[in-house]
Amino acid sequence: MKHLLLLVLMSFGFMFSNAQSNEIFVNPLIFEFYPETKVEIMLKENLEEIIFWNAIYDFGYEIKSISKSEKELVKNYQEVEIKDFNKINILGMNLFPMKGKNQSFKIKDTNKLLTLFSEEIIRKRLTENQNQNYKK
Repeated sequence: MKHLLLLVLMSFGFMFSNAQSNEIFVNPLIFEFYPETKVEIMLKENLEEIIFWNAIYDFGYEIKSISKSEKELVKNYQEVEIKDFNKINILGMNLFPMKGKNQSFKIKDTNKLLTLFSEEIIRKRLTENQNQNYKK
């Protein structure tokens, strides 16, 4: 009877630990860049990377209109194409945060600018939003 109880408790603990690891939210746009097998490996071995990419999609960039005074400044900026403003895939555009530097891109065929914040700003915002643990 003790062995049965021990087995039940061990099984419950295993299920609980697996359930916890499966509870991390992964932004679906990440799957459009990384294959599912890579995401599964990151979830097991480098969870911080998934959390960082979730943070990029949550608060790692901004889009704003280009003012008349900025038009001349941004005319030589690299352009990016955003087909669906409800589904902005930073990874899919091959944009990656840089250390110590925000990056700005003119959005093709618009009067808008995409700014991708620096890695430090994103990590700071992630720390400020620690209560947002990306649980489903």
